[in-house]
Amino acid sequence: MTAVDDIDQLNEQCHLASGEFLKGNPEPVKKLWSHREDVSLANPLWTSRAWDKVTKTIEHASSSAR
Repeated sequence: MTAVDDIDQLNEQCHLASGEFLKGNPEPVKKLWSHREDVSLANPLWTSRAWDKVTKTIEHASSSAR
């Protein structure tokens, strides 16, 4: 598999995960994120650091998207 194939596969995963996220299912999006304790999430609405807080933020955002 080439680097281009890897990027294409990641792009497809992101596209499918986004669709699920908008339906209220955050699990595919959460699988794409690092689960390390040094992970950060920052956007205009929420900022979170550490996986336990990031996962809660992703879940809240997904439930708000419905």
